Amino acid sequence: MFPKKINSDKNWWLKPEKKSKFKGRKIAEIKSIYLKMKDGVKIAMDIYFPEKIYEKEKFPVIFHQSRYYRKIQYKFPFSLFLKQPGDSLKNLLINNGYIWISIDVRGTGASTGIRTCEFSKKELMDALFILDWITHQSWCDGRIGCTGTSYNGTAGEFLALSNHPSLKAVVSSFSLFDLYSDLVFPGGIHFEWFTKNWTKLNYALDNQELATFFPKYVNLIIKNVATVEGEENLFDKAKFDHRNNWNPHEEALSIQFRDDVSKNGIKLDSISPHNFLNPKLKSRIPMLFISGWYDGAYQNAAIKKILQYKNEKNKLILGPWDHGGSQNVSPYAKFTKPSFDFGREILRFFDHHIRGLENGLENEKSVHYFTMGKETWKESDSFPIPSETIDYFIHPDKSMFLYKPIQEEAINEFRPDYSHGTGAHSRWRSMVNPLDKKTNYKKRYLQYKKNFTLKSLPTLEDMDLTGICEVTLFLKSSEPDGHIFVYLDEQRPNGKVHYITEGMLRLSLMKESGNRKKNEVLIQRSFSQKDFSPLTPGNIYEVKIQMLPISYTIKKGSSILLSLAGSDVDCFKSSDHKPIYDLVFGYKYPSCLSLPIEKNEEGKHNFIR
Repeated sequence: MFPKKINSDKNWWLKPEKKSKFKGRKIAEIKSIYLKMKDGVKIAMDIYFPEKIYEKEKFPVIFHQSRYYRKIQYKFPFSLFLKQPGDSLKNLLINNGYIWISIDVRGTGASTGIRTCEFSKKELMDALFILDWITHQSWCDGRIGCTGTSYNGTAGEFLALSNHPSLKAVVSSFSLFDLYSDLVFPGGIHFEWFTKNWTKLNYALDNQELATFFPKYVNLIIKNVATVEGEENLFDKAKFDHRNNWNPHEEALSIQFRDDVSKNGIKLDSISPHNFLNPKLKSRIPMLFISGWYDGAYQNAAIKKILQYKNEKNKLILGPWDHGGSQNVSPYAKFTKPSFDFGREILRFFDHHIRGLENGLENEKSVHYFTMGKETWKESDSFPIPSETIDYFIHPDKSMFLYKPIQEEAINEFRPDYSHGTGAHSRWRSMVNPLDKKTNYKKRYLQYKKNFTLKSLPTLEDMDLTGICEVTLFLKSSEPDGHIFVYLDEQRPNGKVHYITEGMLRLSLMKESGNRKKNEVLIQRSFSQKDFSPLTPGNIYEVKIQMLPISYTIKKGSSILLSLAGSDVDCFKSSDHKPIYDLVFGYKYPSCLSLPIEKNEEGKHNFIR
């Protein structure tokens, strides 16, 4: 039974774990091979076999596709004691009677081939070919699961869309859904820091030149990606091939709109999972989605997946984590290291859907989420959860109240400080930071002071804020285009500021795709060239900006801060325009902040107006 409240993210289900008859296996054998694809490309593959308890025993298989080395070759003496990334999950699954297979996808690691883009059709065909190959091996019982984090998780999700008959379950952790809006252009604004640094990371890995991205001491520890035993001669060919891999950053610089085609003929939607989802067809393969509240914009991606994939067996876990789940990012956490057992939940999911074990998963609700501040795990049949929207209206003197202003119209001039940035440890920087994960907002007080900041009175009770906050601004702009960043913070009675969430929008792309339906959660924008609409300076525009989803308890006595900025120079490409804005508010122009407040067990919100 899922507990209503616990004090940490450890042991979130209190039901005792049953001892599995499959548990206790050791790694009996490891094979390293090349598997030849139909076009001649050779894929490097490692196969880990659990020990058998009877002759001719067959096993279910967990398939893992890696963009970032399936296995590292450490130098001596580090090879004696350093573990491989992902070892804990791999060993847990083998210990419970699964075969683990990991590959370097084409054009990476020890595999040959060239990458013309990520998630290419050839890469997907490789994976399907490998699934067929696995299915026909004497050691496979015909049942396959797929798991991965970030890029590797999205690769598994593409496989789920294929509905391969042997694929029984997929776990996609900390991964995208819509490549344009979830990662490369959130709000239509180029996430330039990511494309630049992810390209540098890929170059370092693909060309075995780690010092071009990582600190130089890494060369003392790591030799390169593990080669295929007995096939070391092919490694030179693989490195030669990889030098012709595409440059994601250069391609992104040639794109503005969703429907743009890059200079080398790449359209983002053509390599994005959301574009291959047929809303009329029910997905057959159960999927578990895992993300964190500060996982870039991927928690938004995970929520879109649970809403759009038509399968009641799908599960969603949203916790207090950054990208990859390396940190507990709640400002109230006692420790930054997560105590949540990711491996156990992945194993439970596979055991239930691959082996058909009744392990309690069938009785649990679809969504489990962690409320930061209250430090509590909760469950729901869906997301967003039942809530009541309350509106904080903008008033004179940069104040916000729970009622509309008396005056019909008033104006505040907003002159953005275009040097504003969210620093080196924001949610966005966690997206490419393998050796320096320090996601925090300890300098938030200094950051929001650069912004145009509105403040509420202290709250009278705790407010459980869960869902998608929305900001409505009536704006005049001095320029035909510009960027708006909005930030939500909690200011404690002692003056300390806690970051909660944020949103952003390129104003020339704010046109919505039709009217939102009554129960529709997300604003739909095409971000396409046909909907590009420059502003007429001096006109008043109603601008709606949705913040990234969150579950956070604003404590009694805290003030709510809404900050507006025109840039985040540490993460996003700045606009060519540097407008000055008039923020219009009043009874006629109800600029406001809308917050989804959770209802309590009696179906009421927990906030006294």
